Amino acid sequence: MPSELQRRLTTAYGTIQLADSRITGDLYPNASGPDGRIIVRTAPRDSWFWPAAFLDPRTGQLEPVWPGIDADMYGGWTPEGRVVAGALFTYSSLWRFTPNK
Repeated sequence: MPSELQRRLTTAYGTIQLADSRITGDLYPNASGPDGRIIVRTAPRDSWFWPAAFLDPRTGQLEPVWPGIDADMYGGWTPEGRVVAGALFTYSSLWRFTPNK
């Protein structure tokens, strides 16, 4: 469990409290949008995946870029102000082998 100090972020707008998700590395050159929001990768505590989220540096609020999609994501902004992103999906199945009788 991160300490209170680890869950705070200092920005040009002051110190903000982060949501219950960690921000991972990998900020891309086009991560900052025209409205000031930043596209970041997050590591929620209740998920295996690292989804992309909008970080509002004024409030510290994280908002999922694509809610409900389970995938590792990364993204940025186009010069026109639209979001462009990639996603890496993971699919698996569990097999159980038993000898023939």
